[in-house]
Amino acid sequence: MAEHTIFRIRGKDAQAALELLVTCAVGDLDADRARWGLLLRGDGRVVAPCAVSVLAPRDGAAAYALSVDARHAEAVLGWLRAAEQGTSPLDPNDPHVRIAGSLEIDELTDTAQADAARRALAAAGEAPQADAPAHELAQAQPHLFALEKPYFVGQAAACRGLDLPAKPRWTPPAAPEAPGELRRTVLSAWHRDHGAKLAPFAGWEMPIQYPPGIFAEHAAVRTAAGLFDISHMGALDVSGPDAEAFLQAALTNSVARLRVGAAQYTCLLLPDGSPLDDAFVYRRDADRFLLVVNAANADRVRAWLAALRDRRAVVDLDMPSKELPNRVDLADLRDAGAESRVGLALQGPLSPTLLERVADEGRDARRAGRLRPNRFRELALAGAPVLAARTGYTGAPRGYELFVHPDRAQALWSALLEAGAGDGALPAGLGARDSLRVEAGLPLFGHELDGDLALSPTEAGYPFVVRFEKPFFVGRGPYLRAHAAPRRKLVRLRGRGRRTVRPGHRILGDDHRPAGTVTSFAFLDASQRFVALACVAANFDDAPGRRVTGLRATEWPDPEPPPERKSVDLTVLPRFPDRAEKDGWPAQYANEAP
Repeated sequence: MAEHTIFRIRGKDAQAALELLVTCAVGDLDADRARWGLLLRGDGRVVAPCAVSVLAPRDGAAAYALSVDARHAEAVLGWLRAAEQGTSPLDPNDPHVRIAGSLEIDELTDTAQADAARRALAAAGEAPQADAPAHELAQAQPHLFALEKPYFVGQAAACRGLDLPAKPRWTPPAAPEAPGELRRTVLSAWHRDHGAKLAPFAGWEMPIQYPPGIFAEHAAVRTAAGLFDISHMGALDVSGPDAEAFLQAALTNSVARLRVGAAQYTCLLLPDGSPLDDAFVYRRDADRFLLVVNAANADRVRAWLAALRDRRAVVDLDMPSKELPNRVDLADLRDAGAESRVGLALQGPLSPTLLERVADEGRDARRAGRLRPNRFRELALAGAPVLAARTGYTGAPRGYELFVHPDRAQALWSALLEAGAGDGALPAGLGARDSLRVEAGLPLFGHELDGDLALSPTEAGYPFVVRFEKPFFVGRGPYLRAHAAPRRKLVRLRGRGRRTVRPGHRILGDDHRPAGTVTSFAFLDASQRFVALACVAANFDDAPGRRVTGLRATEWPDPEPPPERKSVDLTVLPRFPDRAEKDGWPAQYANEAP
């Protein structure tokens, strides 16, 4: 056997990095077992054959041995270092791709580990010959390649010209021909008993507003606290050895960046790059996540993830043989027995105080108030275990989403309202939830995401949730090609008066020609102040303070100026509220608060 140099690849992200760097599969390797593969350049040229084996971890960090012919060791080390440090693109055809996270690469000197790696290497047999183009090697020596992996450097070149099995396109579950009976949340009886105006929403009977009215509920969130029933939203538990790798490939953001106790906003795309839903993902443990999705899309998202897990659907239109890691369990937490969870949203500056008032212990009270944005903890509130997250969708600087067992939801709901009754806290419905998110410039699926205009997260003002440095996520290729140069963006606009613009109405440019389309609108208070969101061309001048004209129509014979009855004076706001705007909300809404 030729002399080999053994490199140690160590760190939290070692497995994920090796899956990108070598042609063989890494995730299912057993201890003391080596597997031959290749290191390829982006164009398919071979850097060197290599054998990968698992090392006994030190200090809890995953570690692997990468064995290469000693004659190639210097070149391999240089290539690995460049990949690790990002000093050279992994794939010149896709310069966005890079290794994410922490990684240590060094020559293995630990005697016991080196001996174990050599034993595994001896059992793996002779090194393969690698003196042909990657696609020829993939055909002649298929055992060196896991072509079904979501990605490895040189994969496209290795698959060139090969006849690979293709997965079918996914068909979303059909909507019922006749809508069935509305579903009711665990708080439905409370809503009816307290005079809520109820209406259908996403197949659920939901409170739109309570007797104080939408303006009072909106003001309560800006000055004190508002409590929302969000138990209709989908809540999925994703767990198992491949949970991180599965979600890393299924979601646009990077769950690998999340520590336990952290959360992030993300999106799910279909293979053609179109949005399936936006979501929040919470890392509960190393291999366990909570995924919260919109009620209207919950069934579709659950079916889509199950299809990905069961490998029943194509994930990459360019390379339809790809599959996702699938040692994953999916559970709907709205109906999971003792593990069930449903959501409440407590939003507004008084929120941490209310949590402290209902906390079972002083320690939990302190923890509740100290949570940072996009962090969560398990707390004991009102006699129940609660996952309390510093997240929300109202733009409130302080707010929480609380996930509690359905049997304890009403007790927690009542305890929070009682704790804030003397300070202006109110229950709030979907009307205020919508006006608050419009004021804050937050997109809503079906309006600022997807919908009639087929808007993307990037166009909606959230480019950071689409991590192009990840070499693969479902829909990445088509999405990247569509957004190489932005074509559209969202603007936030304010106005006042009865004459307003509503979704579908147009925004006019200086030449009176249509320059954009309104996507959302909301009155904010009794003085008829309102905010609208609109999709405009990427070159639209959206400087804050600029005056623009809204058209109370969907079409207009340009370039004629519209008559006064058809026009609306609007002022451009910053895309999202800045600190000064948020700091001014309590005083601004003080007169509206109950």
